[in-house]
Amino acid sequence: MKRYEKALEDFSRAIEIDPEYDWAIASRGKTYHSMKRYKEALEDFSRAIEIDSEYEWAIGERGEIYRLLNRHEEAIADFNRVTEINPDYSCHNEWGLVLSYQGKYSEAIEIYRQSLKKDSDSYSIIYNIAIATVRWKSLINAQLQVDIAYRTLSKIIATEHRGAAFYGLGGLKAVAGKSDEALDLLKQAIASDRSALIWARQDIAWLDLRSDTRFQELIS
Repeated sequence: MKRYEKALEDFSRAIEIDPEYDWAIASRGKTYHSMKRYKEALEDFSRAIEIDSEYEWAIGERGEIYRLLNRHEEAIADFNRVTEINPDYSCHNEWGLVLSYQGKYSEAIEIYRQSLKKDSDSYSIIYNIAIATVRWKSLINAQLQVDIAYRTLSKIIATEHRGAAFYGLGGLKAVAGKSDEALDLLKQAIASDRSALIWARQDIAWLDLRSDTRFQELIS
């Protein structure tokens, strides 16, 4: 936490010297984001965008803040805007997730597929397509996508991405109704990569386990 406070001091000092220094303003916003001070992050990203209306990094980051604040329409607007400015900007996972929150699974899958065209081996996108398809069409009708995701994730278990592999396999078990196996894999994922805590709190794969005592203990 001390390093964040130091970063805030440094960025604030730079902004005092030059109030139009959009990079410092957006970077302070990113620091607030890391500290989960989302309101202040939003203010800084918006301020940076006022200075430079096509500041793609600030727009994309603001979209993520809107997502975290459950301001879905504003998040979608920013994700759409930033990809218009830069079609290669990476926000498709977050964009698709927001659409999934709204039950717009076909639109979410289309967003994911756009990303997959650029990176056909993206295990996170392949996983998200499978989960969204299950939520949209049921497990039986999404078996092809689930099988593809299972094979893709299984290939990275022995790599540095094993935490993501355990997490994704757990999510697939969760939507299949195999709660114990899902939670065992989630536990392994968290042990390998603490980011799994954040993923599990946001991922629609775990919707049916939100009230499960063990799930709550794992993500607390």
